[in-house]
Amino acid sequence: MSFNFFLSKLILNILFLLSFNYVSKRFNLYDLPDNSRKIHKKKISLIGGFLFYFFCIIYFLSYLFGSIEVFFSFKETVSLFLFSSIFFCVGLYDDKFNLNPNTKLYLMLLISLCLITFNNDFSVKELNFSFTSKAIYLGNFSILFTIICFICFVNACNMFDGIDLQFGFYLIVLSVIFLSKGLMTNFYLGLLICTIFFLYNNYKKKIFIGNNGTLFLGFLFSFLFIGSYNKANVFFVDEIFLIMAIPGIDLIRVSILRILNGKHMFQPDNLHIHHLLIRKINTLQTNLLIQTSVILPILIYYLGINFFICLLLSLAIYLFIIFFVRGLNK
Repeated sequence: MSFNFFLSKLILNILFLLSFNYVSKRFNLYDLPDNSRKIHKKKISLIGGFLFYFFCIIYFLSYLFGSIEVFFSFKETVSLFLFSSIFFCVGLYDDKFNLNPNTKLYLMLLISLCLITFNNDFSVKELNFSFTSKAIYLGNFSILFTIICFICFVNACNMFDGIDLQFGFYLIVLSVIFLSKGLMTNFYLGLLICTIFFLYNNYKKKIFIGNNGTLFLGFLFSFLFIGSYNKANVFFVDEIFLIMAIPGIDLIRVSILRILNGKHMFQPDNLHIHHLLIRKINTLQTNLLIQTSVILPILIYYLGINFFICLLLSLAIYLFIIFFVRGLNK
């Protein structure tokens, strides 16, 4: 990481620390407790996503002025910044006015479709796995599959932010994995600095990341996963699937429960795994269980263990946690 880039990141963190109270009050961006799904004791600022968004602005401007290189083309880099900015604005509007779940879903579909239309070579055209040399070619399903990937990843990230520290720890996992691939190291080191700074303030109950942060970062990482997969061949499909396994399994379970209860699949509630755990154990213990369930299968996969064994381990840990909570309820 260049000294100038590091210095600008440090200045950004200091400015954010000094100004987030003013911005929160100016735009009335607070999360209010409701003694149900939102169990915090006081109103808390929802501008955590601003920290990551402003970092990306600095990175994008550094790229435009030639001080930082990326492995994406100019068109793709502009697309990444433009469409992630739109997701940030959608999340910000949702934080302020509580978007209808259908409206939010349609907006996500439209934005993802516009992205792929603007970059018609960005869609996933084939699926490559670590356990076979044979690829699955998607043909006419390429665009649909890519849109589904975007929607699922963004919503899984959005739903995986339910208690203090949880999403921040997951961001560290994602950033470290991308750092290990050796691509855009300045960017991921900067994200790590942002995340550590956010985690400290989140732990102190000063800020939440907000929907502006989860939608922005969910889209950002979905773009980075697909772009890295398509252009650099540094990921396998099963590897990405395993990284997303716990948030994905929780998304599927909760969505099914909501539909069975006659609700919209993206209607907020308190059925997520973190909500179940936090009723019985404290925040740090809940995070320890959840992050272990995320990290352990990934770590074993990178040690060379078969993907299916790692996936079964993810599912087994998730089910163990569910039954563990039920056991505590007895």
